[in-house]
Amino acid sequence: MTDRVDYFGSFISAWHVPVIDVGSKGADAGNGGKYLFLPAEYDNELGTTTELEARGYIIVPKVDTHDFSFSFRPTLLNGATHAEAGEHAKGIKIYSLKEAVGGDIQPTDYIDMTDLPYDCLPYYNMTFIEDINDVVQNNPIREKDRAIYSMLESIGIKKGEEFNPTPMQEKAALEGLELAYAYMQNKFITEGETVAPLWVKDGEKLSEWSFWNFGPQAQMGFPFEDGDDILIDKRAATYFYVTFLPSQLGGATFYLTGLRDSDGNMLNGTDTYKLNVPADVPAKDFWSAIVYNMETKNFSRGVDRVGASTKDLDDMVKNPDGSVNVYYAPNLDLVPEGYEANWVTTESATNANDWFFLFRLYRPESPDWFKDWMLNDVVNISIQ
Repeated sequence: MTDRVDYFGSFISAWHVPVIDVGSKGADAGNGGKYLFLPAEYDNELGTTTELEARGYIIVPKVDTHDFSFSFRPTLLNGATHAEAGEHAKGIKIYSLKEAVGGDIQPTDYIDMTDLPYDCLPYYNMTFIEDINDVVQNNPIREKDRAIYSMLESIGIKKGEEFNPTPMQEKAALEGLELAYAYMQNKFITEGETVAPLWVKDGEKLSEWSFWNFGPQAQMGFPFEDGDDILIDKRAATYFYVTFLPSQLGGATFYLTGLRDSDGNMLNGTDTYKLNVPADVPAKDFWSAIVYNMETKNFSRGVDRVGASTKDLDDMVKNPDGSVNVYYAPNLDLVPEGYEANWVTTESATNANDWFFLFRLYRPESPDWFKDWMLNDVVNISIQ
């Protein structure tokens, strides 16, 4: 890390359990580091863990799968640009311990994904089942997973064998996915389930904005286990709309979820909405208000702008009090004249245009920022 670019991110296992965080809030404390993944069956051939730690490696704990993923979000400091963040990312190197010990580290390839659409959440079709098969084939079967693995054989997934489901198995898998999606979608929009109201007084909601209802899992590091219970539904409901949770949920960022307007109605892809963002958002770095597609939980496809943020303020029309009105509508002609720079489209290249908000605060000013500050509800101005 540098004085201009920091990272906020995590490594997660094949089961999406975060195992270690990086950056100033992570294991390297902002100094960078060599994170070493040793499989459970590692035999000390290339050095004991004590020896490897003495060489400067950060031994990643809780390694019980072979597949891991990571996602690092750059935090721009002291006027840094996105281009600088891109160059900084090229300092990340991935190589085997054998390469390092042998002094023959091969160069890391970097792929520019700027212009390529990427959905990091699964599609509820056969690719979902194919991904499950990949996890089965690539990772050890843990004792606590044996029952689930055995049930997967009914749809053609068996460790060590090619995945080639019969038409009946494929039909059953697709029907199951359809039911699973409907179940998770219902949990997502049911208040108090996946998300819950943030601002509440004496049992009454003060706002339609919600927080991510993780419960004690956040303090536990998101193992999605509780005593003898494996929280299958809790994990599924969480990863239905998010990815790459940290092992230590700290003060680096806070996400508000907006599903409904000020009248309590679900947001839709037809009407025009206004969000008034005050000048005093308690975020040290920046805020952002981004549109997510309700069907896919990803960014809207085929649009130039998915949201508004602090970084757009110089181009936006501001109110006398310093606040800014951001307009969300499918078309620009539905936005008040003169506010073109304040418009974010809710249209998507898909046929599903219903949407929801994530309002992010990067580096909130205090852990209790929400006790004396509240974000305005989004207003449907089509019905005024």
